[in-house]
Amino acid sequence: MLIIGSVITNGDYATTNIELEQEIEYACFTSPQALRNIVIAPANGNHDDNRKPYENHYNLPDNPAGVGGAGAVKGSIYSFTRGDALFMVINTDADLVSQLNWMKTTANASTAKWKIVMFHKSIYAVGDHINAAVNDGTRILISAVCDQAGIDLVLQGHDHCYVRTYPMYNNAKVSETIVNGYSQNPGGTVYLQTNGGAVKQYNLATTTPEYYVAKKISGEATGPGYCAIEVTSTKLTIKFYRANDNALLDTYGIEKP
Repeated sequence: MLIIGSVITNGDYATTNIELEQEIEYACFTSPQALRNIVIAPANGNHDDNRKPYENHYNLPDNPAGVGGAGAVKGSIYSFTRGDALFMVINTDADLVSQLNWMKTTANASTAKWKIVMFHKSIYAVGDHINAAVNDGTRILISAVCDQAGIDLVLQGHDHCYVRTYPMYNNAKVSETIVNGYSQNPGGTVYLQTNGGAVKQYNLATTTPEYYVAKKISGEATGPGYCAIEVTSTKLTIKFYRANDNALLDTYGIEKP
């Protein structure tokens, strides 16, 4: 994903847990010259569990004291402010209760107009992992804290399809008014998952529950994709593109006074 002026990534920078092979994949990821001259804000994915490559390739702050548990990869829980937006990154393979308490405290203490959360394992999925967050309880656990913290946008990965939810509150669709392509201060959280920028993609699950899906696109049908997200003092704009020809496949915005 591109937040104008930086690159946001949602985990799985390698597909193997063998450290040497991970190093090769990291070398490919950072080979474009442009990526060496731009801020990259990563989230930790389940394939990054062999922690050394993740820890060695990103200059990230230590995890907050007492948050995430002893097993949390260094630099996988952090926050930063860019313009009028607060970004909070959590690790879905570490202790969630302490992270969600930290996230709520951080969000409530911030004066930023836009509050954005990043993590790897999608809680509103449409592909192979469609039922995972229901089965393990993380959909209700994480979304409840997003409600309490007033989160505008959640950026997810893991499921290798594209999905954008309706604004959600209490695990239900929030009614919204659209003016010139922008949802007017909807009072809920939009959960966005890109299909990934590499070759591994998933088909849509045939049992997708439509109550949360505003837009879904098969990763296998589309191929790699990316999002451009622009944040101003009054608008948050999302555009999803197919990578091979930069075709615009989805656009959505939120406007707040």
